[in-house]
Amino acid sequence: SVYTPDEGDQFVNLFEEARFYRILRSWHRQERQWAQLFLAYLHDPDVHPAELFRSSNEIFKSARYSNEDTPLDDLLATISDSLPALTNANTLETALFVDSHIPQLHEKALESLGTKGDHARFAYLRYLLAPPSTEDTDSQVTSRVGGPSTHLSSSLRQLYLSLHCQ
Repeated sequence: SVYTPDEGDQFVNLFEEARFYRILRSWHRQERQWAQLFLAYLHDPDVHPAELFRSSNEIFKSARYSNEDTPLDDLLATISDSLPALTNANTLETALFVDSHIPQLHEKALESLGTKGDHARFAYLRYLLAPPSTEDTDSQVTSRVGGPSTHLSSSLRQLYLSLHCQ
C-alpha cells in the first residue's frame, strides 16, 4: 500500500537483470511507459516476430490514444533506434509497421538494412509498392491491404524502380 518511486525503479532494474520480460511488460503497460514496453517485447528472446509486430502495433495505438493522438517522443526515438533489430526480425513486417505508423522513418529503416543490401531494400519497397506476391504470402507476413503506399517519397519510389531494373 506504500509506494515509493525509488523502490519501483529498483524492482524494474532487478526484473531487467533477471530478464523477467513478462513482468516488465505488465509493469510498463500499467505505468503507460510505452517505449519501455516496446523494448520489453523487442528484447525478449521468447517473443516470436509475429507477436513482436502485433504487440508493437498495439503499443503504438495505445500510446497515441493515451496521448491525444500524438505519439510520444520517447516511443518514436526508441522505435527509430530499434529499426535494425526490427528489420532483422522481419523486413516486410517492419515495412508495414513503419508505413502504418511512422512513415517518416522509411529512409532510416532502409538504411538500417545495412549488410542485407539491395535485395532486402528491394523486398521492403516491393512489399509497399507492388501488388502482393506469392513470396509475401508464403512467409508469415501480414497481408498488405489496399494499393501501393502513398507514404513513400519520390526518391524511394525511384530507388525501387532502379533496384527493380537490376
